[in-house]
Amino acid sequence: MCGRLNVIDCPEVIDLCEQLGIQLSIKTNKDLRPTQELTTITGTGQLNCRWGIKPEWSDRLLINAQAEKMATSRLWKPAFQAHRALVPCSGWYEWKSDDTGRKHKYLFTASNHLPMFMAALYWPAGIYAEEPTAVTLTTTPNKYCQQYHHRMPVIIPFEHADWWLNGRSEGIAPLLHPLPEKAVIAAECT
Repeated sequence: MCGRLNVIDCPEVIDLCEQLGIQLSIKTNKDLRPTQELTTITGTGQLNCRWGIKPEWSDRLLINAQAEKMATSRLWKPAFQAHRALVPCSGWYEWKSDDTGRKHKYLFTASNHLPMFMAALYWPAGIYAEEPTAVTLTTTPNKYCQQYHHRMPVIIPFEHADWWLNGRSEGIAPLLHPLPEKAVIAAECT
């Protein structure tokens, strides 16, 4: 489950967003956590959201949504149809226990060292909180990531960013698959 992000204000993110016609202002946060401000890109521009939603019926904060449930879930389907977003980031963190039970933190980044765009859903202000809120999408992991966690974020390739943000939800399922194994690398944080 993606529960921490690494966000770096790098020129590549700004350039990619300008190609989408979006002026982006992003703050570096090498340990972005749920409930903190999450920079998202929507079909109309930048939207700063609180990371996570807490529906009235839930006793916990929901920060991730399973991609496999987008078309059927009463919670996710409306946002999937109308409020898709991208989260520009440098990477995400996962923890893995060794044989002694000690947890080790790993940073996952793109193997080409470029920024990534995580798939997300957002809700306008007033639905789950006074400010806009968002969750990131996860999918089953590729074999490489599977050794660290049973889920991984859905990463939208830049060439499909506009399709994800503005395309019809019925035809977008091909984007909800895990990255190829060689597209991501993990490094232990020391």
